[in-house]
Amino acid sequence: MNLRALAESVAGTSYRCYGLQAHGLNDGEDIEEDTIVVMARRDIEQVRRIQPHGPYNLIGYSFGARIAFEVAHQLETQGETVDRVILLAPGSPSIQHEPATSGADGRYRETWFKRLLFSVFFGRTDGPLADSVAATLTGRDSFLKTVASDLEIDTSLADRITRLVEKTCEFEYTFTELADRNLAAAITIIRAAGDDYSFLDTAATDVSYASGTLDANHYWILRTPHVEHTASAVSAALTKPTITELPKDNSRTSHVTLGWV
Repeated sequence: MNLRALAESVAGTSYRCYGLQAHGLNDGEDIEEDTIVVMARRDIEQVRRIQPHGPYNLIGYSFGARIAFEVAHQLETQGETVDRVILLAPGSPSIQHEPATSGADGRYRETWFKRLLFSVFFGRTDGPLADSVAATLTGRDSFLKTVASDLEIDTSLADRITRLVEKTCEFEYTFTELADRNLAAAITIIRAAGDDYSFLDTAATDVSYASGTLDANHYWILRTPHVEHTASAVSAALTKPTITELPKDNSRTSHVTLGWV
């Protein structure tokens, strides 16, 4: 639902936007054996219920950017045409390194993970409550108690969201997998201010793409008033963006800016 405002801004006479919900959010949906490949394959089944064949335009936000990229790869492998792939905020919010939490379970030892998980519910990685979560929480149960005390949300849904974040944080392409994924589709990366590098900003890929950075952070790019700016950038990438080189400024990849009218 956090993508609804963006979809409504992008959709119009030229496009219809369809949202794909992450598998695992509904009660009874098992994600134990899921991988990026499996998630993408499942999404393709849903896409083809609406449009059996291409050309397709795909937009993915945050972790969904990795899924959109994989969906494009699988569709092209099957002989379908993907016109454009737009990866919106594909890098995680930048989180400073902090000491591990002793006595915590699994990923809950890692403070960056707890801040990232916190941000999924609260839309930020900093602040007094985030600091407390990062420093003291030792597992899923203690995190869910914090959520329940500060948000009006169904406890079973909060549990499913938490499990989904735990699972997807495990997903990474291997060097070989990423090197094999050279898409024919035009790729645009629209970065959020302050985000870390994306999965495409590695030596494992020579995928060509246009990119630009928005003024708002990972979460605010989907909210009023910033969402209109985000929608303009997405709409430009869906048509024919004007590309202007920008200073590299400590980046490992060349950046370009998206122009629109």
